[in-house]
Amino acid sequence: MNKRNKVRKLGKKSVHRKLMQKTQLTMLLEAGKILTTTAKAKSLKSYSERVLHGSLARNNDKVRQARYLKYYLNTDLSIKNILKYTETVGTAVSIVRVSVRPGDNAELSEVYLPDFDKIKKASKAKSSETGKKTEEKIKK
Repeated sequence: MNKRNKVRKLGKKSVHRKLMQKTQLTMLLEAGKILTTTAKAKSLKSYSERVLHGSLARNNDKVRQARYLKYYLNTDLSIKNILKYTETVGTAVSIVRVSVRPGDNAELSEVYLPDFDKIKKASKAKSSETGKKTEEKIKK
């Protein structure tokens, strides 16, 4: 009987489950959206909101936020993305049910960060502008 059990077990041992959540969160922060089963999506949503909110609770100190996120994430790219995302949007993570998987009829859901693509486009525009400025300096 599973009374008062807050953790979704997902049919995995605790070490494998934690590593899977960490990997999925890293992929979500690099790409902006991922496709997974509904049970894993719900688990990922609660985990990612907890991590995003925890990074905001570090009093907007970039070093403290980065150290906190380094524990939960695998790459530095995702840390940069999350710092930009939490500054503008906040801790929102959304789930949309998409379809069923053809092999086993598992319900698939898409987990995404709202307005993540706008932040990514803005960062690419800034990097291209700085690249143009450095090229102009080199030519002079």
